[in-house]
Amino acid sequence: MNWRNLVAHDLRCGLLRKRYLAAVGIAAVQCAQCTILLNGYARMGLLPRPGGTWMDYLLFMYMGNPAVKIEGIQNAFNVPIWWLLMVGGCLYLNLDYLLYDLSNSGLQIIVRCETKRKWYFSKCVWNLAATALFFLISSLTALAFAVFTGGSPSLMASQPFIRGVFLGTAEEDFTLSLGQGLLVAVLAPYCTVAALSILEMTLNLAVKPVFSFLICLVVMMVSVYFQTPFALGNGAAVCRSGVFLSDGVDPWASIAVAGGVILLCGAAGCFFFHYSDILGREE
Repeated sequence: MNWRNLVAHDLRCGLLRKRYLAAVGIAAVQCAQCTILLNGYARMGLLPRPGGTWMDYLLFMYMGNPAVKIEGIQNAFNVPIWWLLMVGGCLYLNLDYLLYDLSNSGLQIIVRCETKRKWYFSKCVWNLAATALFFLISSLTALAFAVFTGGSPSLMASQPFIRGVFLGTAEEDFTLSLGQGLLVAVLAPYCTVAALSILEMTLNLAVKPVFSFLICLVVMMVSVYFQTPFALGNGAAVCRSGVFLSDGVDPWASIAVAGGVILLCGAAGCFFFHYSDILGREE
């Protein structure tokens, strides 16, 4: 089986699964909260009409929480539940395909590929595509909320939303450009979640899926307490971005760290899988 057919098989079998429709519900939970917030701004006269822009919703979905300073027990347990739902939801949907495919047609396909590395690398391509599919579905859900709640499909964030949601961290005359919005609301979160998903898939080669999922959740929780691009997870937390905070996390640095994790995990996974007991993993 050549490379093109192998990738086509993984994209067809791995992406066309009903489970990814759950991304609509996951995104809708965040969008509903954003709608309530925007309607409150409209009632206060801060917005000319109810509803916000598409960019408002995209920013809110991966807003996250400011970095937690452990100075007392109350702050120590200030966990960003809804942010964990968005990021963790994608990780959960991507959790099982590698082992699922291996236990079905994987062995026959590997024999036809003549190399296990090619088979595993195809799974890495699927993983990146699956994360992109999650972001596409959630972004379209955000667009639907923006349009049907009386807002606008614009990719420019509204000024009252920027000032209100980011708690005064943005200057009064601060305007978020289109490029900055796409960087902090789409590109940096996608690269970060994709890196976590590749890490999760690589861990599946060594431990059971439930443990790899929990390990990735722990990695995300670490980023809650450390505002640095090296704490994987900060790139998917918009409110910590250097675009809004003078001491915030540089989104490009987060993307670079995420890219390094993707390459490292992809290479490590290919090496480990090449020398692993396939029959043992299948069982």
